[in-house]
Amino acid sequence: MINEKSKNIAGKVIATPKVGLDSVNLRQLPKYLCYRASLLRDKMTLQYVLALVIAAWTIQYTVDRFSDNELMKRYRQKEFILAPSNIVGFTPARPQGVPESYVDDAANTFMGHLGNVNPANIEENYKLLAKYMSSELKIQFQAEVNDWIKTVKEENVSEILKVMQKEIIIAEGGHYKLTALARRERYVSSEYLGHSDEVITMRMKLMPPKEERQWHLQIYHLT
Repeated sequence: MINEKSKNIAGKVIATPKVGLDSVNLRQLPKYLCYRASLLRDKMTLQYVLALVIAAWTIQYTVDRFSDNELMKRYRQKEFILAPSNIVGFTPARPQGVPESYVDDAANTFMGHLGNVNPANIEENYKLLAKYMSSELKIQFQAEVNDWIKTVKEENVSEILKVMQKEIIIAEGGHYKLTALARRERYVSSEYLGHSDEVITMRMKLMPPKEERQWHLQIYHLT
């Protein structure tokens, strides 16, 4: 092998700095520290600004998504027009909610079927009332009124129900509670036998519209 001496080429010499402070220029140290401090400050400022931008964007995105979901929820809600045959005009209704006047009219109709009876109409009135009851309440109601229907027909009993005072409480989810103070007048063969005061409690819930239903309410509790 040909070495560097044979090629007449001097080997590279690595220069090493002198040991000690004589080779260090301390006059540049303050400038260097200021530069590093300024660089660090700018870097931290950029990080803070970037964090604020990300936080603001996240909040804006969340608010926009919530607004979009709320708008889509309202957009998908359907609105019905309830028009009973015995009421002039229209009753606006939204899912799980109808005006209190609508519930009041329905409750008056239900109590009329319940209390205004005579031998000629008792079966029809109770049949109309049972149509708006839940399955459990309908079975219980029909079992309890069988003997009373026979008594009304055999003894020619007539009753008139007068509502003295009533209160409707609106609950969530389309539920309504009616409490009414009523007076029931009883006649036998057109002879007045007196009256009795009663408290009628009725709980109802809103049901989807059906063609055969005049009122879109279902009675699930009646005392």
